[in-house]
Amino acid sequence: MSEVTLEQLLQVIRTIEETNPINPDGFLYDDTAGHDELIALAGELLITDEGKPNYGAISRLPVKVGPGEVDIFGWLTGVIYTTAGKVVF
Repeated sequence: MSEVTLEQLLQVIRTIEETNPINPDGFLYDDTAGHDELIALAGELLITDEGKPNYGAISRLPVKVGPGEVDIFGWLTGVIYTTAGKVVF
């Protein structure tokens, strides 16, 4: 299995932004082209083996990534902010 890269993640984000209209409610769902692939790549790259945000990878992305739901332990979900809408992972 090949190593997943940030460039692969960025390419999926670009594809989503180029091929999907802006979602009026702000969120993109699993019927959005590229959604499932983005979720899989985000899980590989943006979450550490300990289940915490990978701030090193997140800081290298040209798109905003932040917490969605949080509790006293930290992030429960993350959000990738694309120009087409938000993707929860």
